[in-house]
Amino acid sequence: MIHVNQSPPAPNGTRVVITGAVGNIGRGLAPRLLAAGYELTLSDLKTVDGLVAEARFAAADVRMEEGLQTAMVDADVLVHLPALHGIHAVDHTETEFWELNVNGTFRTLQAAITAGVRKVVWLSSQAWHESNGVYGFTKVIGEQLLEYHRRRHGISYVAVRPASLVPWTDWARDYGRGLLYERVDRDDVLDAIQLSVDWVAVNDGGLVLDAHHPDAVQADDLRDWRHDPVGTADRLFPGARAVVERFGLDISAPPVRPRKLGWTEVGYVPSRNFGTWIKEVAGLSDDQVRARTSDY
Repeated sequence: MIHVNQSPPAPNGTRVVITGAVGNIGRGLAPRLLAAGYELTLSDLKTVDGLVAEARFAAADVRMEEGLQTAMVDADVLVHLPALHGIHAVDHTETEFWELNVNGTFRTLQAAITAGVRKVVWLSSQAWHESNGVYGFTKVIGEQLLEYHRRRHGISYVAVRPASLVPWTDWARDYGRGLLYERVDRDDVLDAIQLSVDWVAVNDGGLVLDAHHPDAVQADDLRDWRHDPVGTADRLFPGARAVVERFGLDISAPPVRPRKLGWTEVGYVPSRNFGTWIKEVAGLSDDQVRARTSDY
C-alpha cells in the first residue's frame, strides 16, 4: 500500500465513469457525486428507470469488454463496482465469479489504460480476509490486479473494503444487532467511496480503505462484555438494555472492532453504529420497528 499527502479537493467538472452503476452502490453514489460537482457517465448492461438524469449513460458488459471504450471517453476517474458477492455463491458457479469479478476487472482496467484513465476506485470487500471462499478469493486477485496496473501502467487507486451491507430483512436483528459485528451502514460505505474518489482524483499511489462502522469499543470493554454483555452494552450505548430486552437480541458475543486502513488518509469518519440505532429505535413503537424494510 502506497500513499502520499492529502491534496486539495478535485475541482468541479472532474469526470467520473461508474461501471455497474445500476446496482445498489451505484444508485446511491451517483447523486452524491453529482452534488459534489463531478460530471458522470453511468455504465451497466442496460439502463433502468430512476438513474440520475444529469448523467450520460453508456451500455457496457465488462465480462466481454463490449462498450467499455465508449464508457471511458473523456473520463478522469473510474469507479468500478460490478461483482458477484458472497450471497450469490449458492446460485452462481466459480466460473461465473471469475468471469465477472476477475476477468471483468482486468478488462475494465485495460480499457481504462487504453483510454488514458489513470485514477481508479474499486469495490473490494472485508471478505478479502476470507480468501478460502470464492468471493474473498476474487477480491484478493482484484486487489492484486490494481497493484499490478499501478506498477506496470502508473494508475493510482483506492480499494474500498466494506463490511456487510446486504439488504436486511429484520431491522432489529439483521441491521441493528449487526452493527455490533460485521455489518456497516450503507451510507457510511457511500461516504467511504465518495471520499476515495476525492482522494484518488488529486493523489497518486495505491490505498486500501476499510469501510466499517465506528470504533466505539475498547479492549477493556471487550473483557467486560464477556462477563456482562447487556450491562456493558448499556454503559457504552445508553438505552441498549431496554432495546435488547424489548426485542430479545442475542448480543452475547463480544463486538467486532473495525479495521481502519486508510481512514486517516481519506478522512473517513463513520458515524452509524449500534448506539445511533438505539437512539432511533427509542422513538418508535414495536410495530414501527418490525415494519421497517431495507430501502436498498
